Amino acid sequence: MKKSNKLLALLLVGTLALQACGNKTDETKKDEPATTTEDSATTEDNKEEKPAEEKTETEEVEVKEMTGEDLDKIEEDNKQKEKYLVIDVRSEDDYKNGHIKHAISIPAEDLESRLAEIEGWKDKSVVVYANKADDSKEAYKTLAANGFTDLYNAAGLEDFTYTTVTKVKTVLGKEFKDLAASGDYTIIDARDAKDYDAGHMPGAINIPSDKIDEIYPTLPTDKQFLTYCYSGNKSFVIANKLAEDGHEVINAFDGTKEYEEFDLSEK
Repeated sequence: MKKSNKLLALLLVGTLALQACGNKTDETKKDEPATTTEDSATTEDNKEEKPAEEKTETEEVEVKEMTGEDLDKIEEDNKQKEKYLVIDVRSEDDYKNGHIKHAISIPAEDLESRLAEIEGWKDKSVVVYANKADDSKEAYKTLAANGFTDLYNAAGLEDFTYTTVTKVKTVLGKEFKDLAASGDYTIIDARDAKDYDAGHMPGAINIPSDKIDEIYPTLPTDKQFLTYCYSGNKSFVIANKLAEDGHEVINAFDGTKEYEEFDLSEK
């Protein structure tokens, strides 16, 4: 009987101990917040890294500078001049008041809309300038952004005293051809007489550059002048003399050897 009571007592103690452990486990579970499927997904989303912000920095264009001395030498050399297209990117009024010899005029604000005019120079040497070198940098960058590969930004007219400043307007071949066809100009062919006789632009009169002084007094002055020759060099001599006397003159940048557009049909 005593053994039965002792065994019963041990069983009772064991049962109570198990109940106590079970209750403690349940209480612990009750204190912990329940984790749902949705909570798990949110947690995983939070672990994902945020996408990196896109870089918006624009690569800076490196501007190649040209000194005034170098540009002056190029424009004074009849052979070197033919290798460079010089663009005055100031206003048309500034250009009319005086510009570098052989430079064409395309104001900076018009440059992008007139790129077709200089398309043939994309892989050749192009120089831009204004009153100051800083003023022509945006024009330089516009050309660079549109595929021009050999660019120079030259010292401006206020940065350097150029020896080649003139009032003779220079235009490229297609524009010269259109002006000649208008009938609004006196056209001067400054080539040798034998080349003039072989064919010249309709209506053009022949004045070789070495004959300008003797023929000059007989020139009609009721119209503006267009001048051309083989390459724009001899004709510039005549054009500059006319301009210095107050006449408005337009010279062909490159003459008959360069532009197939020139109509030399008249003989």
